[in-house]
Amino acid sequence: LGRKLGTGAHGVWSGWIAVAATPVLFYGAEFWEHAPAVALTTVALDLATPGAGSSRCRDCASGVCIGLAAMFRPEAAAALPALCLARLLVGKATGGWRAGLALAAGWAAVTALMLPANHAVYGTIIPEHLSLHLKFGAEHYLPQRAVIASTLLLPVEQVGIFVGASVVFALLATLRGGSPTAKLALAHGVALALIGVSVVVPLWRYAVEHTSWLTAFGTSSVAHTWPFAFVLVYVPSMSTSSTDPDVKRYLAISALALFAGIFLAMPLSGGAQWSARFLLPAATPAAVLASSALTARWPAVLTRRVRASVRFASITLLLLSVLVQVYGLRWLAIVKTLNANIVETTERLTSPGDVVISNLFWFPELSARLYSSRRFLFAWSPAEVPEIAARAAARGIRRFAVVTSTSETSYDPPRTIVVSGEVGAFVRTAGLDLGARSLKLYWYEPAPPEASLRRSTHAETRRAAVYPGAVEDPQDHR
Repeated sequence: LGRKLGTGAHGVWSGWIAVAATPVLFYGAEFWEHAPAVALTTVALDLATPGAGSSRCRDCASGVCIGLAAMFRPEAAAALPALCLARLLVGKATGGWRAGLALAAGWAAVTALMLPANHAVYGTIIPEHLSLHLKFGAEHYLPQRAVIASTLLLPVEQVGIFVGASVVFALLATLRGGSPTAKLALAHGVALALIGVSVVVPLWRYAVEHTSWLTAFGTSSVAHTWPFAFVLVYVPSMSTSSTDPDVKRYLAISALALFAGIFLAMPLSGGAQWSARFLLPAATPAAVLASSALTARWPAVLTRRVRASVRFASITLLLLSVLVQVYGLRWLAIVKTLNANIVETTERLTSPGDVVISNLFWFPELSARLYSSRRFLFAWSPAEVPEIAARAAARGIRRFAVVTSTSETSYDPPRTIVVSGEVGAFVRTAGLDLGARSLKLYWYEPAPPEASLRRSTHAETRRAAVYPGAVEDPQDHR
């Protein structure tokens, strides 16, 4: 893609920058389906690039890649309308609409095979994540856009400055004419404001105000984790002779359309993550375009000092972006270590065949390595814990564990859980710390036959209202 911009050795630079300066580096190190999906959308971008070598066969192959990418990640399907729009706007004189038809044909060929497979496996023709979130309805959509914008797009602080600088950048990208020197001076100011809000302010708060780094730096926000994108403020000022204008516009429109399309379509923010993982397909075309500032030729009216300042600023921003991604890898290592400790502690505190109940959706996912030796059950609500306990008792199970985090779920496992049948009640015998994220494992065993289930009427009524089937011992105030 970089070579197609017509800047000589730029292809090598753009390749390294698209990996090392973007969250692609993080998701390449994580066993997740984002990296192969982004790889396929990037290949699709390359195949559909207008210009020499472009053909309907390459466009059709691009559509096939988009279909395959959508099998990994549903949001990758946004590449189809994005690339069709880019080809239509860029290639009006070269059959842009024919390219769109070829793209759609390739995508349809793969999707026609995927939909029956989805139905056979999941009982729905659309991807399971989408079918699950469509149940929330239209009233969920607009509030979720606000949540996504605040958590995935905007910085933790100084939102007004960031938005204002972004608006100025948009004007720079669309306005034609004017003094190149003045436009570059304005671009410098915009870049300085953006990098100040995204990196300098969090560093200041961390070093001087002793604020927690994770409080000052939004690890899931594009504003903090995409510094490479700030180099784009210089791209509109590049000389048209330094790049292929069609390829330049194609990459710009593709990146913007991918970003906007995924933002409008994504059902939720995506939980714990490094950067905005759903928006990752838009990062590679943006990075390739941003890296063109390193090898670009600038208008002759610009002095050598001005051109040097642009190059220096571009290199600085890209290096900062690389450092941010390296921090992301460090963050990944820390989180992986914590998660591994949780799983190892769970394994040590339980035995093969034990039943482990949790109302934390991520705990059974985290403990997948233990599925072959332990039975993990998920409780959608606290009320389901006594129901699961009753089913366990009916099947002859006389001991089970409950794993929860009271600070995260507000669920405090009761001292006694009453069930019907021979067992009568399970009594909490121990509460063990799993060592991270306020997790605790509570063991339950059958109550001794001679034990009396002491409880006050107030405590029983309160517990029964909140956790049906659960009874609290008033002597237990832990």
